Amino acid sequence: QDVKIDVSIFPNPITSNENLNIRLKSPEDCDKVELQFFDIQGRINLINTFSNVLNNHDYFEAYNISGKSPGMY
Repeated sequence: QDVKIDVSIFPNPITSNENLNIRLKSPEDCDKVELQFFDIQGRINLINTFSNVLNNHDYFEAYNISGKSPGMY
């Protein structure tokens, strides 16, 4: 079953020395949420899986993106 989840990703665009911050909130419980991040050319740069996402809880992750190309994701 598909569930609409609110996702915030910032900053976008990113520079090479920033953290990529992800915040998500689900309207219902989910066993697993997988986020895939693509660069402007459509290449996958990051895949993250959140397990046991609970209804109306905020989840926040920060990723060090050093080594990734700056730009839009």
